[in-house]
Amino acid sequence: MKKSLIVLILFILAFSFISSKSKIIASKKTDGDRVFYSVLFHSPGERWVDSLSFRDQPGIEEHVNYMGLLLKNKKLVLGGPFLDNSGGMVIFDGTIEEAEKAANDDPAVKNCLLKVKVKPWMVVMSRQDADK
Repeated sequence: MKKSLIVLILFILAFSFISSKSKIIASKKTDGDRVFYSVLFHSPGERWVDSLSFRDQPGIEEHVNYMGLLLKNKKLVLGGPFLDNSGGMVIFDGTIEEAEKAANDDPAVKNCLLKVKVKPWMVVMSRQDADK
């Protein structure tokens, strides 16, 4: 139950951040009032060392560099580790197919440090809309 609450809080924080950034929402392909992203959920893989923090995991620098490349290519909207050392989350700007390819091309996923699950996400509420 505790992990579920943490994930919910992180989603709310991410949603609030995205919603407050009108240039992010305005630049995203929409269907009417709906905005679509893909969310990559990272969790510890077979090579994850529970006694080490995210920053100290062997090979995590390759993951961070890869995420930096996605950011540079304007595919990563938000991303970061969960504070309970249970993995992390990325909001990806692209089709579900692009997100799945990017997720599986991550060196940390390829070398089993992280596992990844990709889900499509539709934004239907935003702080930006509430201010109108």
